Amino acid sequence: MHQKKEELILFPFIRKMADAKRNNKAFVTPPATRSVESPVDMLTHEHYQQSDLFKKIAELSQDYTVPEGVDGMLKDSFSVLKEFEINLHRHLHLENNILFPKALKLEKELTA
Repeated sequence: MHQKKEELILFPFIRKMADAKRNNKAFVTPPATRSVESPVDMLTHEHYQQSDLFKKIAELSQDYTVPEGVDGMLKDSFSVLKEFEINLHRHLHLENNILFPKALKLEKELTA
């Protein structure tokens, strides 16, 4: 659901704003959303929830430490899970700290 919200709501909104700025056109807010702030807030909240879940997984697994004597399948699973967590945090950082603030700033510029 999270990805659908990004793909169907937020990213088209951002593309419309970028197009308006790039082509010096008037920006018309998409009908389903009053401001980019609403989807940004919702998605940021979901990002924090996902981050908290992975913190819990890391805690429960002792930072993905495989106990001695455990077969390779668990080692592989922990390795993949840890790599996923690293990629997730990179993704969350890019959206929360770069994309979302730029989208909010762009909307202010276009609606000023």
